[in-house]
Amino acid sequence: MWFTSNGGVSWQARQNGLIATDVQCLFFMNNNTGWCGTETQHISKTTNAGVNWVNVGNFGESIWSIYFINENTGWAGLNAGKIAYTINSGNNWTIQDPEPYNFLISDLFFYNGSSGYAGIGFPFIYKTVNQGSNWGYQFDSSGSYKFSFIDSSKGWSGDTPGGNHISRTTNGGGPISYVGMISNYQNIPVTYSLSQNYPNPFNSQTVIRFAINKTSYVKLRIYDILGREKTIWQSDKLLGVGTHELSFDAKELSSGVYFYQLIVSDGSGDVRFKETRKMILIK
Repeated sequence: MWFTSNGGVSWQARQNGLIATDVQCLFFMNNNTGWCGTETQHISKTTNAGVNWVNVGNFGESIWSIYFINENTGWAGLNAGKIAYTINSGNNWTIQDPEPYNFLISDLFFYNGSSGYAGIGFPFIYKTVNQGSNWGYQFDSSGSYKFSFIDSSKGWSGDTPGGNHISRTTNGGGPISYVGMISNYQNIPVTYSLSQNYPNPFNSQTVIRFAINKTSYVKLRIYDILGREKTIWQSDKLLGVGTHELSFDAKELSSGVYFYQLIVSDGSGDVRFKETRKMILIK
C-alpha cells in the first residue's frame, strides 16, 4: 500500500500488518479509516491512514470492491457474484447472493443507507433498496464494470477493460426486475389489482399475477389454512408500474387450501393496496 500527503509528489509504503498480497481495491471513510481488499481473499482495515493494518475478513473469494456508508456498515464485492455485508466495521460478515449471474462484483455504490448498486461487468447491474437483503437487476448496455452516481437518479456506468461504452441514467436505472418474476412495464394499469392464480387448483406450480399503477414497495405472502406464513419473499421489493407474474413452486407443501396476500405500500408504512385470494394445491 502506498500513501502520499503532498498530492503525489512523493509516496511512502504502508504495509505493516497486511497479511496478503495483490491489493485490488481501497475505500476510505476519512483521512484515517479505510479498508483494502486483496486477490488473496482478505480484507484489512486501518484507523491511522495505513500506518497499521488489521485483518477483518477472510473469504474463499477474491475481493474486487468495497463500499461503506459509515464506519460500521459496508459491503465487499467478491468473485462468483457474492457480496459480503457487515454492520460492525468488518468484524463479522454475512454473504448476500444476488441472482441470476455469478460474475465478480467489480464495483459498489450506495447513495443512502438502504439503496445502492453492484456492478458485474456484464450488461446488467444489480440494485437493492433494502441494504442488500434483496438484490434485483436492471439492464445496463455498457457492462457496469465501474460506475459513479451523483444522486439517486443520475449516474454513469463504464464498460469492462477493453470495452468502449459508457452509459448514463437519469432515473436511477429504471424499474428493477427480480429472478422468478416476469414484469411487463409497457402497459400502464388503471389501478392496483391481484388476479386469481392460474392454474387453480394446481399441482406444485402456479402463477400469481398482480398489477400496480405507481412505483411501490410490494410484499407477497402465502399462508396455510391455519394462518401460518409460507413466505416466498423475505421483505419489501421495489417494483415499477406494470403487471408482474410470480411463479410459485409448492413442491415442499402438502395438498390443501392456501391463501396469498399482496400488500402494496409507499415504503414509509402507508398501505396503498391490500388483497387476499384463495388457492388450492392438489397433489
